[in-house]
Amino acid sequence: MTVELIKSTRSFAQLQIVWDAIIIGAGAAGAFAAVHLAGGKKILLLDKSQFPRAKVCGCCLNASAYSALERAGLGEILEESDALPLTTLELHHGSTESLINLPAGGHALSRNFLDAFLIRKAVSKGADFVCGLTAKVLPQPDSDLVTIEVSASDFCATIETNLVIVADGLNGHSLDRIERFAVHVEKDARFGCGAIVGGAESFENGRVYMCCHPAGYVGLVALEDGRYDIAAALDKEFSKECGGPAKAAEAIFAHCQVSLPSGFSEAVWQGTEALTRKRDHVAGHRIFVIGDACGYPEPFTGEGIAWALRSAEALAPLAQAAMDQWRQEHVAVWQRRHYNLIGARHKRSKLIAYSLRNGVVFKAALTVLTKFPLLSKNLVAKLTGAQAVNRIKSSEEIHC
Repeated sequence: MTVELIKSTRSFAQLQIVWDAIIIGAGAAGAFAAVHLAGGKKILLLDKSQFPRAKVCGCCLNASAYSALERAGLGEILEESDALPLTTLELHHGSTESLINLPAGGHALSRNFLDAFLIRKAVSKGADFVCGLTAKVLPQPDSDLVTIEVSASDFCATIETNLVIVADGLNGHSLDRIERFAVHVEKDARFGCGAIVGGAESFENGRVYMCCHPAGYVGLVALEDGRYDIAAALDKEFSKECGGPAKAAEAIFAHCQVSLPSGFSEAVWQGTEALTRKRDHVAGHRIFVIGDACGYPEPFTGEGIAWALRSAEALAPLAQAAMDQWRQEHVAVWQRRHYNLIGARHKRSKLIAYSLRNGVVFKAALTVLTKFPLLSKNLVAKLTGAQAVNRIKSSEEIHC
């Protein structure tokens, strides 16, 4: 199915389809959910952007994220993409620097490749994918079907489905018309921004560079296509004082005495809405929310993608049951399951975000991590999911 076909009919109603599930948002969470649900069901994957599309992201696929892909039979992504293994994390705060070895299993991979790969796999399993359409879920409590309004610049229609999975990310507004799913943003929340630059010869492949400042931080990593991804979290006032995100990132590089990558001045920057936010409810009548759309703290390397993939994976069996026969208790089940899966990880990331904001605390932490490499190894393994992945593998070996 294509956007052209839909626009030519002028109405989804003419297609005479009631979808088993409609997934709003074709990023990592939404596309991965489609991979799990497609096959024998009528699944529609929607996104407002045209693909391929640029996205603000650290582009780090950690061990936890890759483990989820492996369990779905998608482990070939590393070979197909030539993703770069991540070996070290170089942390800077002013003149203080610490080099930390990263556990095996993490890779740098552009979102262009990751998202396209997942969408392609979902379509190959039978899902329909349509991009360039904005979707809004209409409030219809207790109805047997959910109605979604879809629109483009010259097109508007409604479609119906048994189930909606919302994975529209930080910048998504598909649930704005339903009061239950209101978003709460922290007052001092930073915003995210990023850019892709070409040719940064002074930076090593396989190393994540993180430059920290009391008003924000900037990360840089080499991608599989030879370019470099820059992703930052910045205080709004600091960005304004500097003259915009690019100037603020430049100031943080200078604060950490790190040279700018070549091509920095020509880079096109994108931004996000406020990062630290949450929804009190991630489920409602025939509606499930996954990925960044559920809420978001400032993440550690690779955590954002891991949360997205893990939440889609965890929802899959419940969504399958809900498509077959909706039960109101599915709401409470996903609320509880999502909190158990993501809650502790979000709290951990908030603690890290606090230490990054507090220069004294962060410099002290860097000193400890530098003097005690085993401590830093165990801490990073826990944060990136490598520790949990190793436990799973050890358990599997014992049972073999």
